[in-house]
Amino acid sequence: MVKRKTFDVVKFKNWVNSFLALPTKDNPHVPSQDEKRSLCTAVEMVLMDTGNYRGFNPIKWCDGGCASWQDAGQPEDKKPFLGEEYDRFYY
Repeated sequence: MVKRKTFDVVKFKNWVNSFLALPTKDNPHVPSQDEKRSLCTAVEMVLMDTGNYRGFNPIKWCDGGCASWQDAGQPEDKKPFLGEEYDRFYY
């Protein structure tokens, strides 16, 4: 018989969020965008498989990017206001 082990999904999500929040620009001691992409894939798989996926937001968007986008007249291209693709916060 296989013994089941428990896994703290919230703790894992918070751990991934802390790594995704680290700035990657010119800092070799934090994850690159490629490494962050892998973390995003892992956390999304765990969250979806356990029924805990609630979405994410780009960190820059939450830290003033949305307000800057509105101040700029809400241009169609939001990319400059979103920040790096894998700098995310999962709910």
